[in-house]
Amino acid sequence: MADGASALLIPHDDSDALKTAILKILNNNEAAIKMCKQNLKFAQKETWSIVAQAYEEAYLEILHT
Repeated sequence: MADGASALLIPHDDSDALKTAILKILNNNEAAIKMCKQNLKFAQKETWSIVAQAYEEAYLEILHT
């Protein structure tokens, strides 16, 4: 998986795709564990304070240009 969060993407208006995606994870423990670990890793480095700091730095850079 990539460096970002892990997800299964489905069309917003497709309930069958949602059902399939849910069952895919429920029936594949290895994939579920891999997604959980990837999302935890992502969440630990993308905390709200880190995101807020990045926005603050961007705003300050814009103000000083």
